[in-house]
Amino acid sequence: MKVIHVCSASTARGSRIEAQVQAVEADVIALVSMLPKLSLVSKLAKNKNSTFIFHEQYSLVTLFIVYITSFFLSRKNNFIYDIHDILRKKSSAPLKAKLIFYPLYFLESWVLKRGPIKLVTVSSGLADYYKELSEKTVEVFYNLIPGHFLPSKEDSERRIDQAIYFGQIYEARITPEDVRKLSKQGLSVSLSGRFPASTTEKYRQELLLEVDKSGGKFLGEYAPSDLDFLKQFSYSIMLFGETSENIIHCMPNKLFQSLSYGLTCLVSPHLKEVISNFYDTGFVLTSEEKLNRFSEKDLDKLNDKLRYMNERNHLVLKGLVGNTGFSE
Repeated sequence: MKVIHVCSASTARGSRIEAQVQAVEADVIALVSMLPKLSLVSKLAKNKNSTFIFHEQYSLVTLFIVYITSFFLSRKNNFIYDIHDILRKKSSAPLKAKLIFYPLYFLESWVLKRGPIKLVTVSSGLADYYKELSEKTVEVFYNLIPGHFLPSKEDSERRIDQAIYFGQIYEARITPEDVRKLSKQGLSVSLSGRFPASTTEKYRQELLLEVDKSGGKFLGEYAPSDLDFLKQFSYSIMLFGETSENIIHCMPNKLFQSLSYGLTCLVSPHLKEVISNFYDTGFVLTSEEKLNRFSEKDLDKLNDKLRYMNERNHLVLKGLVGNTGFSE
């Protein structure tokens, strides 16, 4: 059976797709628009006995059109919807985004209720959320880093007072006050990533000033395929300010990227799923705790957890693709 991932161009370059392709060999189609070209729909609909994995709300229009076309052409295809996060309408969003929200909300509701379309998501908390909405089995595929998810005992380059925030840089993820507090605990805080176009100059200047005061640096943007710069740091900062279900149950890429390099993750206390999975390894601390740089870390326990997640990922995806389903 042929497997085809359908997603946005940015998602196609991400670690989630790469990890799923390693678990089950597949083709990847990157959409250039939420409204697919007829040539693409025709190409997809011609497939027989194929599995289509549609990623995020961006692909919902294509999913709907290909599903309906396949139905009328009597194709025996397998459809999977991979939900990366909960669709939310933001009051501060521009008018265009608000207008797009309602069609996507309708299409996702249709997918959740439509029997033959299988569901998979990024964490057990979001799986439970969607199980209640859809009354379907919802599987979990964790965003482990393909080919590199187990940290080694090599620690020679690392300084124990160095912390890094990497990713998109905006106020809901890291604030000047966050940097000040960490600096008072003896950490030098560096940044890597980019400031979105909507970033205010005041926030940017205040944050970079606090980073400089702490002894850290702004490293600019990074390539997700090359994260070796993490080797020089001891802590990874994930002080997410939002308290939505997407955040409470998140298992973000940067969590697994950080753990794979042996960094201790400093997380907000409301990141419940991160804490419940990894707190007992010593590689996750909450921002409410006083940092103890000599706390005991259990690398073997961390590796056992990550290895189990990886094995389960493969079983889940193979079960979904093979039309057998998979439940623990």
